[in-house]
Amino acid sequence: MPCDNANYLLAMVADPLEDVTESPRYRLTRLDFLLEELEDLIFRDMTQLPVRVGSALQRVGVSDPYRWSIPDLLDRIFELQEPILALLRQRSISRRA
Repeated sequence: MPCDNANYLLAMVADPLEDVTESPRYRLTRLDFLLEELEDLIFRDMTQLPVRVGSALQRVGVSDPYRWSIPDLLDRIFELQEPILALLRQRSISRRA
């Protein structure tokens, strides 16, 4: 995702002191940004992971992101999103009840 605010967005993803109380929606936003970054790398036919993206992936819980292909990293992000989406769905259902 080419973006004029890429540094701001990376800072949002790359919080060195990840707050365990951060909202699920905020975490989901961080993961969505990384998905867009990875999709942009694929679009540009890049095969090497930039250090800034690799570091951000490590901070959201992807172990050793440099050993994975970029498409595999997309799958990894989807795996990290699944429990967050399930939690948000559960909260939504609870509020309606």
